[in-house]
Amino acid sequence: MAQRRNRFVSKSNLTRDDGKSFQYTSFIHPVGKSTKQDESVIACQALNLNANGLLTIYKRRLLKIYKAKASIWFNKQCLELNVTPKFAKITIKANTKSSRKTVRKAEKDFLKYELESFYSKKDEINAELLSINLRLAEQLPTTALMECFDRIKTEVDQELQQKYRSLNRKLDKLAGRREGNQNQNTHQFHDKFVNLTTVAITKEEAQLLEKGLKHNIMDQNTVRKTEQAIVDAEIAISLIPQEEQEHARHMCREIIKKEMKAQEGQKSNTEEKTIKNLRHKLRKNNIVTTKADKGNTTVLIEKEQYISKTEDLIEEMKCRRMREDPTDEYQKTNQSCYKECNQYSRF
Repeated sequence: MAQRRNRFVSKSNLTRDDGKSFQYTSFIHPVGKSTKQDESVIACQALNLNANGLLTIYKRRLLKIYKAKASIWFNKQCLELNVTPKFAKITIKANTKSSRKTVRKAEKDFLKYELESFYSKKDEINAELLSINLRLAEQLPTTALMECFDRIKTEVDQELQQKYRSLNRKLDKLAGRREGNQNQNTHQFHDKFVNLTTVAITKEEAQLLEKGLKHNIMDQNTVRKTEQAIVDAEIAISLIPQEEQEHARHMCREIIKKEMKAQEGQKSNTEEKTIKNLRHKLRKNNIVTTKADKGNTTVLIEKEQYISKTEDLIEEMKCRRMREDPTDEYQKTNQSCYKECNQYSRF
């Protein structure tokens, strides 16, 4: 046995079921345990498994990496919602304010450490999947390999749905406990939309006005988006090695098909139609939209009433019209002050 990077490599010649001999390589660590990455190397390179065995290992590794991603998502949600899962709970006897603050910080640090460990685990499994993928590419034609990958992906997605349902139930339970422990906030926010006219506003129009005066509608030209995505994907594929381009095209094609199918299933966006109807209604009834003095409230008010309120405000503040625009004079004064400041800064 030869020592290599703090581990021992043992090689021996064995015979397969078909009578052919091959070399078996095992990795023995000083602690007596092998890593998961070494197990993958044994499975893919040393044992020279057939395609069915490699596909089974590929499915297991793919399921592991997706479960690691699900755990990463769960821990991030816990940090955003400021909740602590059961595995990260720390219990102490003290109940002072400083002790509670310290415990909360320790729980957050533990969640961040778990995130780092899951990211590391994901990178290791990615390396294993790459080695399995290369081995399968040598044994199976591209078309058959893509069909196997699609079938495995479908099976893995079905198992992941149950995983995410379980995680969502945990998050709901943790969020419910947190809301129950907190005192209710009595602060009242301003309404996002106020109608000071007698004109009836539909529910869809009110929801649109609540989004604010700076809201932009989504571009519904899906054909143009799809064409642009295809062009961008082809440009990116042309930059990778030629032997990998066919596989990349297949993956991009499946992603684009899935996106197009999702867009077809969605309901047609009626936001643009709502905007047209609302604009026609406002012009017909001589109504203006403005922003309230406090908050981001959108206000509908009749144009005559708006002008009258503005004139009353000018009279109350005793404003008067100036003979000349003082902007030029203010700008000259500012420029002269700026020059003087520059002169003093040189000394």
